[in-house]
This record gives sequence, C-alpha cells and structure tokens, in this order.
Amino acid sequence: MRITQLARRSGVPATSCGSTSDLAEFVEAGPFLEAFLVLIVIPLTLAWLTPGVPRAGTGQRVSARGEHRRWRR
Repeated sequence: MRITQLARRSGVPATSCGSTSDLAEFVEAGPFLEAFLVLIVIPLTLAWLTPGVPRAGTGQRVSARGEHRRWRR
C-alpha cells in the first residue's frame, strides 16, 4: 500500500504526505554519495585490483624472497 493511500485512510491531508521532490528539499545527496563511495566503490575496486598484485614486479620479488610466508600463522 502506498503512503498516500495510508494517509487517506488515516485522515491525513494528501499535501502533507509529500513527494520525492519535497524529500529532496530536506535530504542532501552528498552524504549518501560519500558513503556509497567509501563503503562500496573503493573496497570493490581494491578487491578487483588485488588479484593482479602477485603478477606485478614488486609482488613477484616479494613472492620469490618468501616474505609472504612470514605473515601467515
């Protein structure tokens, strides 16, 4: 059931229900975009890049020296 239908049943005037344009007046998009970037985009990008690290020059040198085994428990 939609909010406007619930409002009509409860006796609340339809104008006080608001719309998405009214919501945009009170809610800023900036914090949501920042959270999306920090919590989703950046970790996903790092996870996507991680498998390529052992193939890179530095990753091959570390792997050849056996330093990667030092961190395992």
